[in-house]
Amino acid sequence: MDLTVITTHINADFDAVASMLAAQKLYPDAKVVFPGSQEKNLRNFFVNSMAYLFNMLDIKDVELDRIGRLVLVDTRQPHRIGKLADLLQRKGVDIHIYDHHPNQSNDIKGDYEVLRLTGATVTILAGILAEKKIEISPDEATIMCLGLYEDTGSFTFASTTQEDFKAAAFLLSKGANLNIVSNLMSREISPEQVSLLNEMIQAATRYTISGIEVVVTVVTTDKFVPDFAFLVHKMVKMENLEAIFAIALMENKIYNGPQPRCRGRHRRHSRRIRRRRSLLCGRSHSQRQNPAAGRTHPGRSIVQKHPVPSAGSGFDVRAGNHGCGRRILP
Repeated sequence: MDLTVITTHINADFDAVASMLAAQKLYPDAKVVFPGSQEKNLRNFFVNSMAYLFNMLDIKDVELDRIGRLVLVDTRQPHRIGKLADLLQRKGVDIHIYDHHPNQSNDIKGDYEVLRLTGATVTILAGILAEKKIEISPDEATIMCLGLYEDTGSFTFASTTQEDFKAAAFLLSKGANLNIVSNLMSREISPEQVSLLNEMIQAATRYTISGIEVVVTVVTTDKFVPDFAFLVHKMVKMENLEAIFAIALMENKIYNGPQPRCRGRHRRHSRRIRRRRSLLCGRSHSQRQNPAAGRTHPGRSIVQKHPVPSAGSGFDVRAGNHGCGRRILP
């Protein structure tokens, strides 16, 4: 077992990819493996711009028996790493974890862990690179900066820490290009996404848990609509939500998010919200006991602390009488 693999969660976002790149600087002989799909905006960027920076290995070509070390970034949830979760029960496999999410009861336990409540996981890794004086190129710094800006909402989210600003300063000193970061963070929204977002808002139901207003929305569509997590960010921003659970049935798959997160002053209550997640999401007791019943594909939506700012969405918001009190018209 001579192979080190760096991976992240299914439906990887920019912070996940940036963190894998940073981890590759710490484990230069490792292979970088996506456990599943990436968001559409990320896929296009990856294919066109940055594949050359990674020592990539396709998940279909991974020989699990050869892996002696698994490096996880931006996740500690076993059901979010695809078939690589099979390694967690194998003797002789070292697990290294770098993550910024709050603790959960079913977190993977690593042999080596660096866990901090920062605005982004890449912040943790950039700090280690700076401490170890490991050189990075301007292109690498730009990708890391992209993950940092996305997960902190360009440093506007209450989860942003001084460590995130320090990481940004370090990356800028290494030549990160903020024009590229700005261009990649601006996303257009398609008519199909507008329609789905409208359904999400109309279907929303509100609950109060430990003094926090939690919104749950469940939608169904006959075809796959990309970037569901982005639509959740949009909804959070438009409705000024404290916490949200968004679930979508697209074609024959369910997309949901496993890690509830609340705005800064409510962070201490997030564990209680997580404990009530199954009830709010409508999963039966038998489904919880049998994962094969009602199996989901996490990562597409997540309980967001904060909205993600975007530019040029191209639609109007008008008053309505459904869901959270607004509807979207193209």
